[in-house]
Amino acid sequence: MAKVGRPKGSKNKPLNRIKKDKEMFLERYSASLNISKAIEGICSRKTIYNWLENDTEFNEKFYEIKEGVIDNAESQLLNLINKGNFWAIKYYLTSHASNRGYKEDVNIRSEPITISYIVPEGSDEK
Repeated sequence: MAKVGRPKGSKNKPLNRIKKDKEMFLERYSASLNISKAIEGICSRKTIYNWLENDTEFNEKFYEIKEGVIDNAESQLLNLINKGNFWAIKYYLTSHASNRGYKEDVNIRSEPITISYIVPEGSDEK
């Protein structure tokens, strides 16, 4: 007969251990930006989602990390723009200045196609 009780996981851990797990996850996530790598040996992905939903402090720290990466990417993009990098300029304009006409449109026009073939005399094909 199977044991009845609470499943293993953070519910069975002391609060100080959960706090350390959260800190370790955030540190690893900050370094890798990969949840799967950051949770190794700490907890499950479901636990992370529960923490994000139920712990506002953890949630804020998690999204601060994500925002920091976006800020860094924007800085790098602006550095490339300032250096005259065509692709960076093009990306920026198509992403942020479409109201000024900088956009990529794909127009696909198809014309009806007529296929003709010759059926040899005496053939069963019609």
